[in-house]
Amino acid sequence: MSDTQNNDEIEEQPPVNLPEGLQVQMQGFEEELSRTVGNDIAAITRELSRYLPLNNLVGFTVAWNYHETLANIDRGIDGAIPATATNDEELGEGIAMALPVVRDGMIKTHIVLGPHIVGLIASENELERDQGYKLVVHELAHAADHAAKQQALGLIYTQQPHELIPDPKELYIWELSHCIWDEYYASRVSAPFAEEEEPFEDELFSNAYITFRDRLREARRDYHWGRISLDEFLQVLAYNLRIVLLSAGYLFGLLDAKESEMAEIAPRSASLFDEPEGQMISRFHPVLLDIWERRGEWDSFDEFLALNRPAENMLNDLDCYLSTTNDNQVYIDIPARIEHVS
Repeated sequence: MSDTQNNDEIEEQPPVNLPEGLQVQMQGFEEELSRTVGNDIAAITRELSRYLPLNNLVGFTVAWNYHETLANIDRGIDGAIPATATNDEELGEGIAMALPVVRDGMIKTHIVLGPHIVGLIASENELERDQGYKLVVHELAHAADHAAKQQALGLIYTQQPHELIPDPKELYIWELSHCIWDEYYASRVSAPFAEEEEPFEDELFSNAYITFRDRLREARRDYHWGRISLDEFLQVLAYNLRIVLLSAGYLFGLLDAKESEMAEIAPRSASLFDEPEGQMISRFHPVLLDIWERRGEWDSFDEFLALNRPAENMLNDLDCYLSTTNDNQVYIDIPARIEHVS
């Protein structure tokens, strides 16, 4: 075979497409570790920019003091609440976040990584390094989601939720449900670039699901027996529902990227979807698929509000019924049933 034939058969790679001067800022780490890990993150980003729209990145901040750094990022969005990471004794601690920010009148992305990812990338264990790389790729996929929303919706996406969703009941449901799309998109987009023999998404969802189910059942009993207030019960519900839905987003995105059956790729989680709460969560999947099919071509923010319907149905099935009062407040009726108090 001639050299000409060889060259013709080599598929030309797309060009690198990153902002000029993009930096990986390492904070609180010793010099050699900073250089090694920073170079690895930069190399991953350059390679993925050939295939994902990453020209909206403003940079990485990799910080030992992750929580404080995350909260201090300038969002460029009026009224934006400082970002906070998950910190849960049972479910673990947040270690990375891709923050949408506004720069030069456009939605862009600032990625913040914590020390756990640095430890994974610097590890001598190949499986741990691969996990670290996968987490970086996942955050870059969030940047691609931000770019798709910028393309379709412009700065509408950066408005405060109450400006986009004037109905208080719809707003309450949205604040519970929207995270499932963010993680679905990032998981589905990143999966082809980050192969893993034992995907962490199975453990992530199964742990979050069991914690959600058990905490909610205990909190409901405590509420009906007067051991906790209504506000305390709703805090348990909202926090754990958000965690289990974002974990489901990870899992559904992986399944669709791999075109695999649940039992094949997530055996721990598969049986949980036979339980009542699991069946409620499964209703989100077809809605996610519909939004995915129109990715980057969404006509309005309302398309994402389709996620409110399986969320409201789930709340109803959990015996939490929402309505709006005459003075535009959200009222939640939680009737006592024998199965909830025994």
